[in-house]
Amino acid sequence: MFMEISPGPVYLNIEKKLREEIVSGHLKVGSKLTPEPELAKQFGTSRETLRKALAILTRDGFLIRVPGRGTFVTNPDDKTSADFRSKIYHLRRLNHAIGILVPSVTVSVYAGIIKGAEGYFRKHGYHALLGNYDGQPEKEMSYLEMFAERGVAGVLACPGHNSTPGPYRKWLVKRKVPFVLAATSLAGLKADLVKTDNISASREATSCLLESGCRRIAFLCQYLSSSNSSERLTGYREALLEHGQAVEENYILERSSPEYQEKLLAILKEQVEGFVSANESTTMDLVLTLNKRYKGRRWPKIMAFDRPPLLAPGRYAITFFHQPAQEIGQEAAEILLQRLREQPSQRRETRRKTVILPVRRERFRFSLLARSF
Repeated sequence: MFMEISPGPVYLNIEKKLREEIVSGHLKVGSKLTPEPELAKQFGTSRETLRKALAILTRDGFLIRVPGRGTFVTNPDDKTSADFRSKIYHLRRLNHAIGILVPSVTVSVYAGIIKGAEGYFRKHGYHALLGNYDGQPEKEMSYLEMFAERGVAGVLACPGHNSTPGPYRKWLVKRKVPFVLAATSLAGLKADLVKTDNISASREATSCLLESGCRRIAFLCQYLSSSNSSERLTGYREALLEHGQAVEENYILERSSPEYQEKLLAILKEQVEGFVSANESTTMDLVLTLNKRYKGRRWPKIMAFDRPPLLAPGRYAITFFHQPAQEIGQEAAEILLQRLREQPSQRRETRRKTVILPVRRERFRFSLLARSF
């Protein structure tokens, strides 16, 4: 039916042919377009080229995509098309699936966020689709694409240290899929956000060490590129300067760097007195290292963010600054459902919301006899 293509850019010729079919009434308003694989085969082109043509027609109001159902014919100049688009919008809102995207389900913070959000969604008649992208940008992108194609009602996302705004703009912003960021902000992306005050918490942690008599204090993180780690480093620096202490750059260690272990051992030789550990992974590694080097001796003092699910046995104490993970998940879920109750035009006009939750401070003592670490 659509085999004859004129000279010129293929996707423009496909777009012109389909537009003529719609305007002439050969493709009727409300009818479902042939599935992409079959349509691409009819035109003798790739799906990527076909999608360029469909994107133009969608932009101009001749087609409307309904994730999970297909692409339907409409017409910007036809009154019946407006009614049809209204019905399609209603169908989209009836999709009660919410995408939850996290960098790692094994990290306690993200596990707590999932639990809090999933419980809230379930209570309000929604079900969750989980995407665990293991900190891999390409996997993160594929989940966002899958969520958009599946037609989820909204997305709750936790960006990782190497996440970028591009995929979110492509699959959520352009598709007008409501979304909320949880635990971590993403530079360059305007979105509702629920997180903790990392700067104040880290400033408090560092100040506690200084006020207890520590002067040589190290800062450990997994990735300095992470916005959370960067904010916690800012709080660490501010506390040192407020107490008249110089910031020793060699006391700032990034666990992802090849020289991390060597640098850690070097500062331990300098008799470092305290640590601010910004991530669960750095805390776990630090405990293992101190266990080997401080057998029977008093450990340096440790202030750490979030308690890891598993810590090596030993006799030591750590003060944890917990992010209220389940509360973050619940708060983000509540904001997302508020957005879903708004019309698309209202969402554009509504100012993005940022909710800052306080951390919870707890001191844990571990012993060789303890069973739960």
